[in-house]
Amino acid sequence: MSEYANRIFKAIADPTRREIFHLLVVGSALTISQISNSFDISRQGVTKHIKVLEEAKMVGFKPQGREKIIYAKPEALKEVKD
Repeated sequence: MSEYANRIFKAIADPTRREIFHLLVVGSALTISQISNSFDISRQGVTKHIKVLEEAKMVGFKPQGREKIIYAKPEALKEVKD
């Protein structure tokens, strides 16, 4: 199994990360603040989860003013589907 596949499995192993990814797939693109409002964890905790998703290439970022908009990249899951 590739290192990339291992990162994806690590990312989806945590239920909070799966829920964050689901929010991004369903809700399109969101800011960290918008994501944080959906969970009972700190903004810093959400940021750490997003970092793991980023390492698995499951999310991307685009700047919008002073904020970063986070969006899902579901095509990353093809690596583990196959």
